[in-house]
Amino acid sequence: MHRGCCFQNASNIPYQSAMATISSSDEKRRALFTYIWKIESAPINKCVMSPVFTVQSLEMTKFSLGMVILRPLNKVEFWLERKKEDNEPENIAIKLELSILDTNGSSLIKRSCTGLSRNSEEMGYFEFFESDALFDKRKDELFPKDPIIVRYRFWRKGTEISKSELCFASTQFDVYRPSSVWVVKGFNSLQQGEKRIRILQSAEKGRPQLTLTLSLAEMNGKNRVFIHLAPSHIINEFRMEAEIALLDAEGMVFFRKRVLKPLNVYEKDILLTIFEKSQIPAVLLSEDVLLLRCEMKLTSPDPIWSRIEGYKFMDYSDSKLVQTDKKGTFLDKLNATCPFKEIVNTFKEDGTLSDVCLRAGTKLFPVHKLILSSRSPVFKAMFTQDMREKTSKCIDIPDLNADTLGWLLLYIYENKIQEFTWETAGNLFEAADKYELLDLKEKCSRFLKLNLSGSNVCKILVLADMHHDESLRKSAQEFILNNPEIMHSDVWKIFREDHSKLALEAAEQIIYNMKHSRS
Repeated sequence: MHRGCCFQNASNIPYQSAMATISSSDEKRRALFTYIWKIESAPINKCVMSPVFTVQSLEMTKFSLGMVILRPLNKVEFWLERKKEDNEPENIAIKLELSILDTNGSSLIKRSCTGLSRNSEEMGYFEFFESDALFDKRKDELFPKDPIIVRYRFWRKGTEISKSELCFASTQFDVYRPSSVWVVKGFNSLQQGEKRIRILQSAEKGRPQLTLTLSLAEMNGKNRVFIHLAPSHIINEFRMEAEIALLDAEGMVFFRKRVLKPLNVYEKDILLTIFEKSQIPAVLLSEDVLLLRCEMKLTSPDPIWSRIEGYKFMDYSDSKLVQTDKKGTFLDKLNATCPFKEIVNTFKEDGTLSDVCLRAGTKLFPVHKLILSSRSPVFKAMFTQDMREKTSKCIDIPDLNADTLGWLLLYIYENKIQEFTWETAGNLFEAADKYELLDLKEKCSRFLKLNLSGSNVCKILVLADMHHDESLRKSAQEFILNNPEIMHSDVWKIFREDHSKLALEAAEQIIYNMKHSRS
């Protein structure tokens, strides 16, 4: 495996002098091409290749990205691979930047290098170790973040652009995560040769059935406990990460063993761990019960899909692009259309790089934590503070129906409001208040003021009171004052029975206004 961060020439020597270092002003320019690749549940110790993509601005050159997670080295490697095409130029001088993104789209790590891209050659190697932000620390082991989101950007030396390409791809591996807490009763009475058996989960279609066996045997003159795994019903090959942990009565880990093994039709019996029986302290054996936590992660070696999710071609030809002067300064004057806004709208439409789903009823809405958090402090708190919501892939929104959640997301992403009735405006008003979208709440309030009627004014008055909208409340009271027949209607009678305090306050305010209007 290649090391370091460099391009390589045909002789496989790190390339350093073929082109000058790109200046800091080039860093600020738009990239010719941006490729964002999301890898979910990548297998260990196996190369993963991205979907092939074509960079039009580099003479239609085709590339693919590679990645491998190496254990037990706790290292992740990335590289760029150029596909051989007869009609492509032999050498292309480019700058390459690799960023690892978090699920909010922020850059965790950024590295770059320059060189010549040659036909049918791997290049641009980047290595990340356990000290890098790519890794999450879990217990006493280090794991790469999941999903891994990689952004590659391409530049060409000395070239200003009026067009830019943006491509999104995703690769998803099949993952099966059976787990169990195994309560082994009468552990001290376990005799040599005796076995205790635990089936983690019944076999599903395409999934293996996993049977754990705990037994006692003598080894080197000492009684030792052996835990074996026997897989069955294996159809597809899996790469297995297993963890066996001994727990005390409070669920704290006393001993842990991790195992990385292939799981296929040839694996009939796998030894997961061995520990001495005499080394288990009495505190772990409350009422002669041994607690074992068994966690498995089975990953398919081949992806269940690997595809280009979206492609965006952005034209800046209407903008006045000023070339870099001798001092390296430049000025880009953009037109009124914001390319970023267009990209965000595309994200919403096709769910590109969504990192969480919101569920209202039976309908799912793929969304982006970064975008929702930037618009709503409630969503930000939900995704950064609430531990359950922070780690969930799908979050239920029980207080909103699907239509209201859809309108709320439309406003968050596109700052738009669809045409609706006063009932739907009321629902969106409540949602905007809950998620602290104050500008949306104000717009809904204005709509409700313009659509007051004898049949809805009482409901809008309740709505205004519940959500502390004094302006809307006064508008509803003034409407009743100007239409006094409402107070003799059946609607008012029901309102007075259900909301007696609010009805009394409204009546007193109306009487007060009437007296002062005559004086």
